[in-house]
Formats: sequence, C-alpha cells, structure tokens
Amino acid sequence: MVFSVSGSCLQGAEIVFASVLKKTRFWEKYDAEEFNKRQRKVLNRLLDGFDGKLTSSKWPHLVSVRGTRHLEIEDLVKRKILCSKSWWWAKYELLAHRSFINCAHIS
Repeated sequence: MVFSVSGSCLQGAEIVFASVLKKTRFWEKYDAEEFNKRQRKVLNRLLDGFDGKLTSSKWPHLVSVRGTRHLEIEDLVKRKILCSKSWWWAKYELLAHRSFINCAHIS
C-alpha cells in the first residue's frame, strides 16, 4: 500500500515538530530552575505561540491571580528568561534561545 502526502501536510508537520522541539529545548535548558505554577503556565503559553505581546496587564488573565504579577515577571526578567521590550509600557518577550544583548536597558 502506498500513501501520498501533500506538501502542505509535511509543512504543517514540520511546524508542529519545530514548536515541540523549541519547547523541549527550553525546558531542558531551564531544568534546574524553579518556577511557580503561574510562571510555568505563562511560559508554556508563550512557548505554545501566545498571540500578541505579553504585558503585565495580561498576566493576571492568564493565571487568574492579580497580586503577584509584578514580582513574578520581575523574577523572570532578572533570570533573563523574559526581556522587557519597553520601559514605559511593560511588554515582555520570551528569550527561549536568544541572546540577552537586545535587552541592554535591563540591569
């Protein structure tokens, strides 16, 4: 029996595989790091392809907790896992496999 696979199916499979591989590599890289459940949930959402940019105002909607967002985000920025992309309006980007060089304004 011979099966034919269209190019678009293969492309779709490659995209899914690349996404799973990226997520696996991220968690392997940060295996020794400790994250609370809320941080882990947000990081997984970002790795799964979160639409738009993560902001401090979106954090509570993702984890259903409002009070700890600044501490949890600040912790991820200090550990160079998230990068603040804007001083005035807090937007964050996941630094899964990127250099922290683009975030020079973060101490």
